[in-house]
Amino acid sequence: MSSKVIKHTIPYLGPVIVVVFFAVVTRGRILEWNNLGLIIGQLFTTVISAVGVVFVMSMGSLDFSQGSILAVCCYVAAKLSGVHVLAGIAGAVLTGAVLGGLNGVLVARLKVQSFVATICTMFVLRGLVRYLTSKYSVSASLAMLHLNLFSVKAAVAFVIIAGGYILYQYTGFGKSARMIGAGETAAEYSGIHVKNMKILIFIFAGTMAGIASVFSLLRTGSVISTTGNLLETDVMIALVLGGLPITGGAKSKYSPVITGVLILAFLDNGLIQMGASTVIQQLVKGIFFLLTIIVTIDRKSEDVNK
Repeated sequence: MSSKVIKHTIPYLGPVIVVVFFAVVTRGRILEWNNLGLIIGQLFTTVISAVGVVFVMSMGSLDFSQGSILAVCCYVAAKLSGVHVLAGIAGAVLTGAVLGGLNGVLVARLKVQSFVATICTMFVLRGLVRYLTSKYSVSASLAMLHLNLFSVKAAVAFVIIAGGYILYQYTGFGKSARMIGAGETAAEYSGIHVKNMKILIFIFAGTMAGIASVFSLLRTGSVISTTGNLLETDVMIALVLGGLPITGGAKSKYSPVITGVLILAFLDNGLIQMGASTVIQQLVKGIFFLLTIIVTIDRKSEDVNK
């Protein structure tokens, strides 16, 4: 089978292969209704964050700060939810947008490579969260926790996923991200203001992290120092497993937001069902990530990361 065929089939056969494998290994436990509900409930945060990161990765950049941004937004939401639920939600979304904009400025204006800029942001924000939660966890108000209804979260997630698809496929915003990934010089000549667009895309990713933080807070009820840990790697692993080129560009697709997140969700849950430790889970995901990159990476691309 040619590498080209493999590249096109992995994203679509991946979820089927993972589900069938773990259905056999766990003797069907992974497909029980209660377990499926648990899987769906846990993937809301990841899939919403992925809606933002798919734009970042499409332009050939990386974002390692998603988990830390989410944690800070969770803290803001929890604190402001005592004033009003809407204040908590708005505060989380606005905080995410501002922190995403900071990443954008570092990358676009100060010309720091995206993986360096966002790793620095990750460490700073993670340190801030640990300081803010060092003495005690911060809990959301009961009024906010009343929103923890599957129907509400599913409806909001559907609107965000559908809206992200429209934005990605049919607007200049999504097309610009892919054009930047294909080549910044060519994008400039086509009329795209690359620096401004990069900042806007990082703002969008931060905004999605802010929305995802509300889902995370509703599920856990409080913020601790480890809130959002490894979210950024889970999102990037999911998108790559779903077939998103790590170099971005014209071949980038939106479908990994769904297929990749599903692969990762069933992979995580299947490993838990098998009794695998957290270390083993990370090891397996890392191997999957590496193998997928080896098989799917475009070796003709000169710029791996922008």
